[in-house]
Amino acid sequence: MNELQTILQTYDRGQANKKQMAIATVVNTQGSVYRRAGARMLLLEDGEMVGAISGGCLEGDIFEKSQMLWFEDWQGKPPAIVARYDTTAAEEILWGLGLGCQGVVEVLIEPLTSPAAAQSLAFIQTSYAQQKRGAIATVFQVNNASTDFPIHLGDRIFLNDIIQATNADLISLVQSDLHQTRSLGKSQIKTYQVDQAELKVLLEVIHPPISLLIFGAGHDAIPLVEQAKWLGWTVTLCDHRPGYTNRDRF
Repeated sequence: MNELQTILQTYDRGQANKKQMAIATVVNTQGSVYRRAGARMLLLEDGEMVGAISGGCLEGDIFEKSQMLWFEDWQGKPPAIVARYDTTAAEEILWGLGLGCQGVVEVLIEPLTSPAAAQSLAFIQTSYAQQKRGAIATVFQVNNASTDFPIHLGDRIFLNDIIQATNADLISLVQSDLHQTRSLGKSQIKTYQVDQAELKVLLEVIHPPISLLIFGAGHDAIPLVEQAKWLGWTVTLCDHRPGYTNRDRF
């Protein structure tokens, strides 16, 4: 099954069981890395982790960092941090990660009590259900900002048929680039200057699962359907014989 679909299902289960959860998102990479921007991992308080942001080296450290987001007092500030892993540095070997690649990975970690983080998963779920390409702009770095600067780490804009934002100040800044990103179908990272502040924003395309329409429910269709579902595709099977299109066979 598609990794994001599994994350969404686990998130729904975690909500039903009232579990503390956090979402880790790769927001920026340089050089050789295992996962690119947009890769996600869901972390639950009992230690369960769904998805991956590396080849298995960073996940434990990300989980440890997520703990402070659940239990520390953030005094009204958006609870989010960015963890940066530089595997090109000499001390990486001493650190013991042994990533097997030469690159830099930046990961945004947010508890799912954060409205912006929870809304991002809800938006992806809606894009999947409606089979529509969407786009998300996520602020992952704010430099040289004054204490009253209105845009914060983790603020987002969502674009589907309409545009929505967790922070209205962000709309005029990035909406043109977000529309272009969605049209091109390719994620990108942009830097914006607002007075003295510098913002780095991930403009991410959300691609709905591929739709596969299969005509004929013979024996040859069974492994094809199984493989397509394993990939997370949306499968529609058509056959005029009622005895062939049933859940016992598929």
